[in-house]
Amino acid sequence: EYGWGFVNAQRGEIEKAKERMRLAIEKQPDYMEAHNYLGFLLLQEGKHSEARFHLERAVRLAPNFLAARNNLGDVYLA
Repeated sequence: EYGWGFVNAQRGEIEKAKERMRLAIEKQPDYMEAHNYLGFLLLQEGKHSEARFHLERAVRLAPNFLAARNNLGDVYLA
């Protein structure tokens, strides 16, 4: 689901991308990349609270995951 969600996002199909990221997380709750990308998409929409949840989860799962840390920083600055 993650790979297809990424493709959907690249095509501008953001709702479909978010749906696929959520499905990926449902299937594998510790999927740090899916939490990060979903958080990123939500941040782009201004949904800071929901974005923060997913990005904090990604950072907890992988503290050295720099993309998630950067995205989380963007949430805190928003």
